[in-house]
Amino acid sequence: MAELAMLPAPLPPLPAHAVGAPPWASYNTRVSTLRSMKSRFGHMDGEVHAPGQNPGYHNPWVTMPHQIIPSPNTPQYGGPWPTAPQMQLPSRPRQGAWVQVQLRSAVDAETDTIAEKLHTLEGDLPWMYAEVDGWALNFYPEAKGPRPPRCASSVDLRSLRRVEVTAQVMGPFVVSMIMEPGTFKFYTYSQEEAEQWRQILTSVFIQFRQVEIHRRASPPKARPVSSSAPGVPADAVAMPRTAAPSSSPSHGPLRDIYVSCIEAVVQGQAPGPELFECIFQLYDVNGDGDLAFEELQQMVRDLLLVRKAEVQCALQRRDLMRTKAVLLDAHSQITLRTASATMSRLGERLLSDYESRLEQAGFESRCILLQSQLDLSADQRVALPEFLAGAPLLLPESELRAEALFFETCSKAMRMQKKAEHLTKPADGESDEEDEGICVQQ
Repeated sequence: MAELAMLPAPLPPLPAHAVGAPPWASYNTRVSTLRSMKSRFGHMDGEVHAPGQNPGYHNPWVTMPHQIIPSPNTPQYGGPWPTAPQMQLPSRPRQGAWVQVQLRSAVDAETDTIAEKLHTLEGDLPWMYAEVDGWALNFYPEAKGPRPPRCASSVDLRSLRRVEVTAQVMGPFVVSMIMEPGTFKFYTYSQEEAEQWRQILTSVFIQFRQVEIHRRASPPKARPVSSSAPGVPADAVAMPRTAAPSSSPSHGPLRDIYVSCIEAVVQGQAPGPELFECIFQLYDVNGDGDLAFEELQQMVRDLLLVRKAEVQCALQRRDLMRTKAVLLDAHSQITLRTASATMSRLGERLLSDYESRLEQAGFESRCILLQSQLDLSADQRVALPEFLAGAPLLLPESELRAEALFFETCSKAMRMQKKAEHLTKPADGESDEEDEGICVQQ
């Protein structure tokens, strides 16, 4: 019996469920936290330091830095993981500068009074270092101490629609980022910096829109056909169904609208909204009242082709009339030669402009930028009121004036040439009638 009493007590059975940590497991953490909360000499009572920013204590449990905002599970921030989706990043390098921005909402703090919530002065905004990194616009506070600063906030640039810069009276320049959820603003004290920010953010927006457009336009992968289908070989492949190409509207109605715009500019008036409404109805193929990107892109291409064709026809008629021998006095010959030289110079300039716009390298980006400027509601679709409000962007009045000057010079030269032909032509000769294209009466 004595030997049995000397044996150790049997061990308790293993628990069937998880057991929490013992009380002394976090002893160092609790003690160091209590020590950091004590008031110290040379410090204000109640002063609070962010983790890793306490200059008085360097306990690894307390000063261990941690992320303020959880980063997204993307290859850019947390990978590359095998399960993460592939993301194509913009090709531009990282850009950054100091800006003033309000990252903290004025109505979220429970301890703020009504006056503090309504008191948002632009001059009191903190300075942050803004940097474009991929599809994100990161804001970093000023570094205090040996440790590098951590990102205070981040804005996803994939929801960006357009960027606007406005100048305030006796104040900073406002860079407004119109996004799908709303508008985000930050301030700079230099117009050059504001314009640089607009160019950088606009280029990032255009690159992401191009990625979206190419991804949507790429056909789906072909799937193999089941061999159980009768009469179908086992190695046959089912090709994806593609939508029938939408037939482009005829250039005839578009040419008539363009001629009406030129005539209105010659008379000293801006083209009426009914002309742009006709253009909208002409390219709203599905009749839903909105212009998608593909419809807007086709509109811009056809309009450039119509303008280019009219200028080319005018230059060809000039070349044909040059070959005819005419009899003019010295003054008329000088006037005709001057008009012909002016016509050649203006025509070559217009043709060069049209060809550069129709180049495949920059045509798509220009259409994306035009859609972003017309899309006032930031829903990636252009409605009729939005199209009429931004119609001058499609046909600027300055370009219409330059084209009207070209056609005026062309009409003047053709009238002088016709007059000379009439004087040198026999009386019983018949006049050769031909299409004179756009003829502008002075």
